[in-house]
Formats: sequence, structure tokens, C-alpha cells
Amino acid sequence: MKRMTKIFGIIALAAVIGFSMAACSRGGGSGGGGGRSATPAPESDFTTELTRDSAGVIIKKYNGNAKVINIPATIQGLPVREIGARAFKGEIFVGNAITTVIIPEGVTGIGSEAFRFCYNLTSVTLPSTLTEIDYRAFNDTGLTSFPDTWPANVTTIDSSMFENTKIRNLVISEGITEIDRSAFSNIDDLVSVTLPSTIKTINNGAFRGSKNIDLQSQAAIRAVNPQAEF
Repeated sequence: MKRMTKIFGIIALAAVIGFSMAACSRGGGSGGGGGRSATPAPESDFTTELTRDSAGVIIKKYNGNAKVINIPATIQGLPVREIGARAFKGEIFVGNAITTVIIPEGVTGIGSEAFRFCYNLTSVTLPSTLTEIDYRAFNDTGLTSFPDTWPANVTTIDSSMFENTKIRNLVISEGITEIDRSAFSNIDDLVSVTLPSTIKTINNGAFRGSKNIDLQSQAAIRAVNPQAEF
């Protein structure tokens, strides 16, 4: 009897180990929580349409509920070229669950208000292929820093792009030449701003309402635009 009990115990232990290994191998899917997902989100999560030349895909709306979204590089065999206006936009009072977005190489444009009201969005990875990011793309999100993957071909930070975010120490990427109106306005958390050596224009109202910016940063901004408001 003792021998049989020992054998059954060994079999049970092997089953537990096997189950644990299988569970680990299934981890890291597109619906994950804290980290980046290596698996692209399913194509069925997106409403799409063709680009004008019918050679690529525009994502018109995200229909899923994942926290971490790795946008697929292709949908139905065609390359994803654009994130449409308001494609991932949350609701004004409740936002949505999205915390992390990874946009694949090959995407060239992000439409206006594409991620607006994504209050939980704290991390975004931008592709080097981007040539246009439209106004209010990241307005009213939870971003805490300027994207560290800023594309070299986007030299203007469009109007209200990061308004009402959670950025604290803003370090703007080299290569940016212009900051449009309200781009970083009404950010209560913002305390310091580091401008790139390439900056030429800061439009009126770019930092209006961000009243906690330190004096040295204010001086640097006013060296570019003496009429800058805070």
C-alpha cells in the first residue's frame, strides 16, 4: 500500500509540473497586463478600410479590451499604413483599459485624437516610418514622459498633442523644430522641460496652463518665444 501511495504521489507531482509548464508557454498574449506583448493583437479586434491606393490598411477602430496592444504589421495580408482619427479614443469620463501600445514599422500616419481619453495609456512605441502625427493624438492620456522612439521625419509637435497628460520631466527629442499651440498645455505634473538644440519655433500657448514648470525651463522656453505663457 505504501508503494502504491508513493507511485500515485509521483504521478500527481508530474501532472502539476506539466500543467505549470503549459501555462507558462501560453503567457504573454495580446491581452496581457503590465509588460509588452510579443504577440500581435488578433485582426478581428480592428475595424479597417483600404488606403486610397488600395495597397494598405487604415485602422478605423479598435474593438478589443486588452491592456497591452501590439498592433499587427499586416491585416488580411496587407500592410497597416495608418492609425485613423479617433481609432483608439476612449470615453470622456471612463477612458478605456489600454496601458501600452506598440505601433509597428510601416505605419506612416496617426490621425487626430487617435488615442485621446486613453487615461490609462502610459507607454507608446512609435515606428521610425511615421511622417505625420495629427493634432490631439495623445491628448488626455496617462503618458508620463515624451515617447523615446520619436520618428525622425516628424519635426513638428502638433497642436494639443500632449495636452492634459501626466508628463513630469519633459525631454523633447532632437530633430524637432516646432512646438505648436497647446501642445503641452494644462499639464499640472510638468515641472521641467528640456528643449532640443534643433528647436526654432514655440507657438503662443504651447505651455499655457502648465503652471508648475520650473523657472529655468521657463527661461529656456522664453528664449525661443518671449511671449510664452505658463
